[in-house]
Amino acid sequence: MVPEEVQVALMREMEILLNQGRDVNAHDEHGWTLLNRAVWKGSESAVDLLLERGADVNICNRNQRTPLHLAVYKKNEIILGKLFDKGADLHFKNFNGKTPFDLIIRRKHLKLVKKLLDKGFDFECKDADGIPFLHYLVSRHFLSAVDLVLRRGANVNSTDWEGRTCLHIAINRRYIDIA
Repeated sequence: MVPEEVQVALMREMEILLNQGRDVNAHDEHGWTLLNRAVWKGSESAVDLLLERGADVNICNRNQRTPLHLAVYKKNEIILGKLFDKGADLHFKNFNGKTPFDLIIRRKHLKLVKKLLDKGFDFECKDADGIPFLHYLVSRHFLSAVDLVLRRGANVNSTDWEGRTCLHIAINRRYIDIA
């Protein structure tokens, strides 16, 4: 959690920049927008200010990461919720072809998996490599998320680009508790 005085200081700094005419969606010399920076620093008050001033929740930094990607990386559920409420694209792929959901799986953050699914993430879609998200959950041995996605109706027989199902992956990796 970012101390309140740090959050307020960042919000005030951004408010001054905006009042001086800075475009809320302009990129700085490092390829970041004010919203990217506020999300990265975990300043909820700065995020609120920028969203009120019309910041684009799907604008990318120079690495094709949206504010949602950054919020997932920082595991900031509050800012994630604010971005979702403003229409952040759950399926946007960064420069590596990874969506926010991919990043959540890597970090094994079940609360964020639930939050994404509640906001309508299509867990049946495949990543840039043709791998379904259920396969990622199984291959990372993220048992609680596998259970959650299956209870929500994921296709257990979906295949990856090699024709493998989740059962193939679980058996190959000796994940008996999933198989």
